[in-house]
Amino acid sequence: MKIAGEWDVAVVGGGPAGLAAAVRARWVKGHGAMGLKTCVFEPGELGGIAGWKPMMLTGPSWREKEDVVPGRLLKDMQVLDIPVIAEAAAEVAPAGNCWSVITGGGARHLARSVVLAMGLRRLCNERRHFGRAVTVFFKGAEHLEDLIRRAFVMCEGKDLLVAGARETAMFLPLLHRLSSEQDTPWRFVTLDGWRPGGVETIPGVIERIDGVHPPYRFVIGNEWERRIIEAGGALIDYFSFERRPEISVRLPDDLLRTDSGHVAADRLNRCNLPGLFAAGDITGPYYAVTRAFGDGVCAGLSAHAHAYEMQFGAPPPLFAYAVTKGDVSPAVPLNHPGVVITPLNLKAEAWDEAQSGRRSRQWEGDLANLLRARPDGTPLAALPNPSANAGRNPDELREALERWIELRLICARLPIPAEESGAGERNHG
Repeated sequence: MKIAGEWDVAVVGGGPAGLAAAVRARWVKGHGAMGLKTCVFEPGELGGIAGWKPMMLTGPSWREKEDVVPGRLLKDMQVLDIPVIAEAAAEVAPAGNCWSVITGGGARHLARSVVLAMGLRRLCNERRHFGRAVTVFFKGAEHLEDLIRRAFVMCEGKDLLVAGARETAMFLPLLHRLSSEQDTPWRFVTLDGWRPGGVETIPGVIERIDGVHPPYRFVIGNEWERRIIEAGGALIDYFSFERRPEISVRLPDDLLRTDSGHVAADRLNRCNLPGLFAAGDITGPYYAVTRAFGDGVCAGLSAHAHAYEMQFGAPPPLFAYAVTKGDVSPAVPLNHPGVVITPLNLKAEAWDEAQSGRRSRQWEGDLANLLRARPDGTPLAALPNPSANAGRNPDELREALERWIELRLICARLPIPAEESGAGERNHG
């Protein structure tokens, strides 16, 4: 299988934990720090459920509208030019000393570090339909009957899809009673294999919702097939998913999980397998957007440190997040054998920022053109010959490279060796 992409850090999930992890892995604030090549796998809308409704972050005095917090994370994603691969990750598997992320479409990506931030269930475009085609258990148990009744009413007599898990069994009497009262049938959508008696069960997850009024079209898929189901709406049972998350990504059998099925991680968000990290709701309660941010930041820094040390044999400079052994700010590893220069952000405004206020040098233009022509990475040996023209010398070239690394425009990295990744043929674009 060809390698579709090679990353230092790959993040599975584009909610608040995943976006925070990607931003931190890509952009470490610290003297001598270097950004790493980072991507996010997310088939749905970025921001997760944090963008569905206004949120209270710590207490009643700190509330934000639903678009504020995801909007700031998305701005950083855009400014830092972090690529989003709009496919669902189907499997995360070991590949030598690294990790493979295989998408539902069959593309295989390699990464030195992988952050699992999938949340409690895979999201699609529910946010666009929230309050119309989609009802969610957001409130306490005392509100359940009103929420379920409202979901049936919104269906206008068409079927209601209930997305849940085995723990939905506690609500079966209520669902059956309200279904009868509203004369509206319901069907069950699940991945965990449980089948409630007397109700049609559709194995899979909701992958897309289309339509502007009932009946809506729901795309429901699993690893074998995809179906289009017409229904009046969907009720998502987050009570069940909080008790046992619906993980649609195949994970290693030896990855440590809790009794409830959440991914186990230590206080630095490291899993028991080197190179795997977990952040946010997937690690279990307490469920809160502020905790997701903190988890994401911590997992991103831990993933950054792991990927950096794998390449260069020493921890990266992370002061003041953490003091590393030895030098507080080690030199950028430009002299490491086999290192390549990889662009992290080729947007025009980023290049302008790199060169603004500084005297123009011909070799800066040469370097920019070379990086644009070779986005997969440029070996240092292929850079313009510093002695070819007056004013270009190795010291000036190194000064420019270090400045561009400091501005997080480029990074110095080592390609993942085939023997290290367990990979075969590579696609370098």
